[in-house]
Amino acid sequence: MPYPITPDQPLVEAGRQVMAAELAIVESHFAAVRDAADETGVHETRKAIRRTRTAMRVFGPNFTPDALKPHRRFLRKLMRRLAPSRDATVMLNHLDAYLDEAGSAAEDGQTNDGLPALRAALAGARAARDEEVCRYLARPRARKRLAAYRAFLDQSGAGALPATPGEPFRVAALAPVLLYGRLADVRAYEGRVDEASLPELHALRIRLKELRYSLEFFEAVLGPDFATAHGPVKEMLELLGEINDAHVAEGRLKALAAGADAGSLRADIAHYRAVQKAWIARDRAAFTILWESLLSPAWRQAFALAVAAL
Repeated sequence: MPYPITPDQPLVEAGRQVMAAELAIVESHFAAVRDAADETGVHETRKAIRRTRTAMRVFGPNFTPDALKPHRRFLRKLMRRLAPSRDATVMLNHLDAYLDEAGSAAEDGQTNDGLPALRAALAGARAARDEEVCRYLARPRARKRLAAYRAFLDQSGAGALPATPGEPFRVAALAPVLLYGRLADVRAYEGRVDEASLPELHALRIRLKELRYSLEFFEAVLGPDFATAHGPVKEMLELLGEINDAHVAEGRLKALAAGADAGSLRADIAHYRAVQKAWIARDRAAFTILWESLLSPAWRQAFALAVAAL
């Protein structure tokens, strides 16, 4: 559902609304994440924090220099606690999905016995990471910082820079500049994607996220071509997310193998690392095709028409 902002609204207050909406999501899942590291709660909380951090970059220049700093610091710390839990959960879920789909036939044509040693190791890692999340959120300080952030967002005008006479300050005037700035950041990768390393693709993913979230921030005031402009960006991010998850998993499996004593665990890891590498190669090929369509004249026109409504 679009954020309830208007073209005539001061950009700083539009940003406050966006951040308040994302904080509401964090608050709604707080108890479930604190008490049991609920999988859905962790996922939704991380998404809300990612959108908030982008919002702080987009709208931050309209706040005083220190207004967002303590809240940004708290969200960064919370994200650090949630990330290992989320990664461990994703690795375990992907392994289960692979085992369900493949049965006894591995992608390389060899058989496997369900990779029990690997699954046990990943389940243990997830339990440990989940416990760390619960322990952190059970601290009174975490709840106090969340309450302080809510109090700040509920106070209209708090931390806002005063409008300067003769300088633009409304959504209608500034949103197009912000959106085209995010598009320029993405287009900086033109001509580099085919040979890009996985860290470079991850950096592109971050820029695409900022473009996607910025489009979503202003959806309520953009033209009907919003969906045409937004859809391919979202699709690309889903694919890049799969590539990143496989890359992270492959790296963690490598580290796990280095400390593994049991031969069965080493064999399971070697098998599943090969699967991760195959997934990365497959998704990279699909990504290249999507990338060509994203910045096509038709897509650029849809983007321009959506923004032109302002």
